[in-house]
Amino acid sequence: MFAVSRRSFLEKLSLGVGSLLLAPIAESLISQAHGQEPSRKRAVFSLVGAGIHWDLNFMPEDLRSLGPETPILPGTKTFQWPEMVAPLAKYRDRMLLIDGLGNRHKVDNGNHSSGYQALSNFQSLDGVRDEEGGPPGNVTIDQYIANATGASNWRKTVLFGASTAQEPQKLHTFASGPRKPEPLYQSPLAMFQDVFGPLAGGADSNASRTQAKQRILLDSIRTDINRLQSHLAPPERRGLDHYLAAIEEFEKRQGALAAASCNAPTAPILDATMGTVEDRLESMNEMAILAMVCGLTNVVGIAMGCGDSHRYFPTFRRISIGTEFEEKGVGETGHESPEVHRKCQGLVHAFNCGLLARTADALSAIPEGDHNMFDNSVMVYLSDNGEEHHAQYYRWPLVVVGTAGGKLRADGRFLRYPSKGAAGGHSTADLFCSIATACGAPTNDFGKGGNEEVQGPLAELMI
Repeated sequence: MFAVSRRSFLEKLSLGVGSLLLAPIAESLISQAHGQEPSRKRAVFSLVGAGIHWDLNFMPEDLRSLGPETPILPGTKTFQWPEMVAPLAKYRDRMLLIDGLGNRHKVDNGNHSSGYQALSNFQSLDGVRDEEGGPPGNVTIDQYIANATGASNWRKTVLFGASTAQEPQKLHTFASGPRKPEPLYQSPLAMFQDVFGPLAGGADSNASRTQAKQRILLDSIRTDINRLQSHLAPPERRGLDHYLAAIEEFEKRQGALAAASCNAPTAPILDATMGTVEDRLESMNEMAILAMVCGLTNVVGIAMGCGDSHRYFPTFRRISIGTEFEEKGVGETGHESPEVHRKCQGLVHAFNCGLLARTADALSAIPEGDHNMFDNSVMVYLSDNGEEHHAQYYRWPLVVVGTAGGKLRADGRFLRYPSKGAAGGHSTADLFCSIATACGAPTNDFGKGGNEEVQGPLAELMI
């Protein structure tokens, strides 16, 4: 039994600056102590520019003999794991690799990016090409899920990414409705100031002062956790220990990133120009993890090199070390030879999948009822440009990780739906209906009225 009532427990949280960060944790612990099953689902949507080449990077080698258009339904678990998803291999039995879903353009509206259409199934408005950042035609699936499940959260969504542009925030990929783009962070400094700054006394443009506020916030959280330990029964006390470990891991990883990449190694906050692309993405990924762990948000979006990839795909330096691409780094490779494209994009995909693996590992470490946070989560990796650099949008290779609390049949299969509008074909909107329904935002018609027929959740995925 709890040693204090729910009300008095939450009142104690107001003693420190980290109370807003601890309140969702307290809610969860109290609910679990009262025998209530955790109902909060988490969703992560990660997108990469320049396409996920269905043949060069995505297609399992030992399934090639079936031919590129042969449906593989309801899916097979017997196939060679592609290198691009190697970092996620430990989660293979809770994953799906899906090919053949369409998200086509009604007119020739660009072939280097689908822009907001990638997650909404609606083309840009006003006749502006999708790859040129035309206004969004409708809500994207991340915001749709957040609107239905995250109204009470401190942040409805946390969105971040990287591109060649150096703005702290950038508009592309995510939208809360027609003509309502949602900005994503490209600067870890700006992201910390916006997401956590108000909890630590407001935002500040100075990196050293932001670093000091980060220390104040995290130290306050540790103090509040230690104070509250004495008011908890042993099971809940152990639960709070896991959150404390997650906060300490966040601080350790941020410090390690800074020491490796900043001119001022004591500052764990990078702006949009400091460090490598990899450093900045890893730093922001850790912030997004902390936001999910502490209940500040349920939905995270990541966009790397999205938009017109010729203009926005950044150069990766760290992942090219030790490879034949070390001198120039790994950037956009859509016009090079297939072998160069396969190797370069393979490195980028593996890095991005590594971010998802890190997220899965972190969420797996936090108990939630009889399970853990990852058990109640789902992550999707795709490109904003479909199946290749110059895409036709008939088949969108997708990686799904997690079962969303057992609502999705993510069990290690490779599936291919009939493509190019063939009988039995489906759209990415049907996948998004599946993900939303599994996350507690049931829908049979997300994307209806857009570019593809919407049939509702995919039977092969639902439980």
